[in-house]
Amino acid sequence: MTTRTTLKIGLALVTVAGLVTLIFVRNGSFAEAAYAQSPVQTNSRAAREEAKVQYAPLNRVADHRGLYLQGDTYETLSSRLKARAKDDPDARALLADASAQCENLGRPPSSSRPVDASTREYRAWRLRFCGHARDMDATSYRLSHTDLGEVRNLVNDDGGLIAGRSKEAIDIVLHSTSYSDIEAAGQYLMHTPDADWDLGKDAVAGTAMAGKLRELQQVAVESVACSYSGTCEAGGLKTMQVCAMRRVCAPGITLYDVWDMIYSPQEMAVVAAMQRALLDQRRSERTP
Repeated sequence: MTTRTTLKIGLALVTVAGLVTLIFVRNGSFAEAAYAQSPVQTNSRAAREEAKVQYAPLNRVADHRGLYLQGDTYETLSSRLKARAKDDPDARALLADASAQCENLGRPPSSSRPVDASTREYRAWRLRFCGHARDMDATSYRLSHTDLGEVRNLVNDDGGLIAGRSKEAIDIVLHSTSYSDIEAAGQYLMHTPDADWDLGKDAVAGTAMAGKLRELQQVAVESVACSYSGTCEAGGLKTMQVCAMRRVCAPGITLYDVWDMIYSPQEMAVVAAMQRALLDQRRSERTP
């Protein structure tokens, strides 16, 4: 049995804190028109500062160096990773993410929404990052399910998720050093209806957070993947994708900052605890 949900390939349906937004992930451009139709609600600065007192900030797992380096542009990424793309799923995934950011660069924005500070920051970053990237680059780096790494066994030939493979997905999260595999396995666990994972269940039992457990699990998994991709720091691809979608882009912002804005202190405390549990288990099994 398979589900109709695609594994971050092609047009993906992303649900974040009740916000449902269509975006192109790795195939096609990251469209500014995909902004939510209603104003984004974020925690106040005071709430965010209070939250930092109540829980330790997410560990950036700094003993790893991601593929994406501070100050990278599309040109430097392509120059460094192009030769590896054929045999390295992570290199392919990162180039696909990068090229999607730069597709349709010369076209005027399709959204009529007034330009706010976040949009200006995102557009300025995009121009710096993309440089002379062309649409033909985006076409050459588009992915199909055959380009996947370890998560290839979680999808069928049409890219649909195969039900009943939670154990395999969890094993990838706990052992893999591939950011694209960790990220995609987390997506599998979030979006497959029959997926079952005990991570964080006790912490949210009997609370309003119980209905968001899968989403919070995915944030914890994403935080682990971040250390291998390098895309979640200031100016990183993942950071800029998410801050643009949430309209909170600002100089120096990281994906960790965005999470602090959109999740409550209690939710972030649960995420931080889940991340620590994941890291402890990965270390105990001597994962690099």
